[in-house]
Amino acid sequence: MTVRRLLLALDFLHAEAEVIHTDLKTDNLMLSIEDSSMLADFATAESKSPSPRKVIDQSRIIYCSRKFRRPTGGRNYGLPVLCDF
Repeated sequence: MTVRRLLLALDFLHAEAEVIHTDLKTDNLMLSIEDSSMLADFATAESKSPSPRKVIDQSRIIYCSRKFRRPTGGRNYGLPVLCDF
């Protein structure tokens, strides 16, 4: 199911949006979240130890992303989603 949804999203980008993704790899896939407790852990970790960031000007900030932990209870991540980042 995951691969099928990924291919459908890529087909939409190519056929409808006329966008070609040139850096397709697992690090660049965004998955939905089925276990929202991951977000609370992420927020706590970010408040205790903020991610490194560099302010370029008033409208731009570069920051280092933080890794999510795997969901608890043997659950998997959700399905891939198409988004406009």
